[in-house]
Amino acid sequence: MMELPLTSLILIASLVVLVLIAVLWKLRTQKTPTAAPRPKSTVQKAPRPSASTGKVQEAAPAASAAAQIEEVSILDEVEIYLSYGHLEQASTTLRWYVDHHRGDQEQARRLLEIYLALADVDRYAEILERLCEHPAHGGVDCREDIFAGLQMDPQNLQLRVLAEALLGMSVAAIEAELAQRRPQRTDTGPALAHIALAEARQNLEQAIVNPEPFDLGGINLSGFNAPTDRGQGREAESPGPTQDNRPLLVGEMSLGVLDEAETTAVAGIISPLTAARQLRAAGQDDVAERLLRRNLILDPRKLALHVELLELLYHRRQAATYAEELLYLYLTLWGAGAALRHRLLHHGQHLGAHPLWSELDNIDGNEHRLAPLAEQYGLYVPITAIPISSPPLILEQIRRDNVIVTADHDDSILHEFNQLLDYGQVEEAVSLLEMATIAQPANGDYYAPLLEMYERMDAQDRFSDFIKSVLAADTQPDEEIMRQMFDLAERLQRRTRHAI
Repeated sequence: MMELPLTSLILIASLVVLVLIAVLWKLRTQKTPTAAPRPKSTVQKAPRPSASTGKVQEAAPAASAAAQIEEVSILDEVEIYLSYGHLEQASTTLRWYVDHHRGDQEQARRLLEIYLALADVDRYAEILERLCEHPAHGGVDCREDIFAGLQMDPQNLQLRVLAEALLGMSVAAIEAELAQRRPQRTDTGPALAHIALAEARQNLEQAIVNPEPFDLGGINLSGFNAPTDRGQGREAESPGPTQDNRPLLVGEMSLGVLDEAETTAVAGIISPLTAARQLRAAGQDDVAERLLRRNLILDPRKLALHVELLELLYHRRQAATYAEELLYLYLTLWGAGAALRHRLLHHGQHLGAHPLWSELDNIDGNEHRLAPLAEQYGLYVPITAIPISSPPLILEQIRRDNVIVTADHDDSILHEFNQLLDYGQVEEAVSLLEMATIAQPANGDYYAPLLEMYERMDAQDRFSDFIKSVLAADTQPDEEIMRQMFDLAERLQRRTRHAI
């Protein structure tokens, strides 16, 4: 085996020594940083628990303050809603607060009052049950509050159960209590019934006089502000468009005077309103006036014809004729269109003094004075206004003391109505006819017995609601039935006045 040279052995030995030195140095450098900082780490660890505890203690009142600020802002929001009358939004916000703060009985009581004002009896019952189960009751008089809700909704199951469980009352006792409280709750009943019946009667009166809607197209009041000088006014005017929005005549020459045949031809081609404006542009005011008056008889509810005729008379400074035509418009509107009537009356007053101005200025609510005024000035009175001005002309059904409807009537609704009356179930019988009549307002068979029951029961509030429902329906009864309803409303109103 060959031996290494001496020089190689020395190099190998040197390398081994260097490696050992490097290993020892590495071990020394690792031990030095771990041992040196040990005292420092013990010093730093000591204050750490106190610092974290301080932060927790500071965070707790901050969170409490934030929660308090949030609660205050919610109650402020409720106050804002209530100040503007937004009860629905106020109840929703306050309900969230009450659900999350069960111990705040004061706000729960406040929510109870809001629900009562909203007539939301179901939610009212929920909050009341919660308050009555609370030991302190939160200032709630459970008996009074239970019956306050039952007076609004006598058949509310939750309130009745609460009255039985909490007050120990039987069904008969609850009914007796409600009957005893009913007069106290309706002390102002006659006055309120009088107001409601008066409103319903006025709506019924308007429906009788104007059973169809007015034609509001083509109304333009700017012509009253045009120059009254005929020459200046006619230079500014130009033939208007036809109903097809195309001009009848095109050219630069002014329209000449039309004879009778040409006027008839023009009136047959275009609308009467456009024809009248064309005639006025040609200086034929007399012909335009005759055309307007003739078409007003045929179509009295086209308000633009009234306005055009009044504008023509205004520019001709004919105060007396203007006043009579305005009276005719008042007869047609019969209380409707107050803004239009007052503006046209204001224009008429600029023409000079006339006794009709003061009469028409105070006619709102006194429409019965229109028919005598029309007779005084010899004006045509619409046939629909006759029953209003002359109540004796209204047809009345013969009232029977015992039987409202003959027993052999083949209508199933009327047959059931008679059966209910035989068993003394008056409320159920009237409700049945009400539902049947509102479902089919054009069916005239149910009105006579129903109106008879309203008069026998003196059910003024109920009759007012029935009138509103009938007038709001898509179809309405014929004019004779409307007159009978109007006559009954007048009779019930007279009773209410005597009672008040």
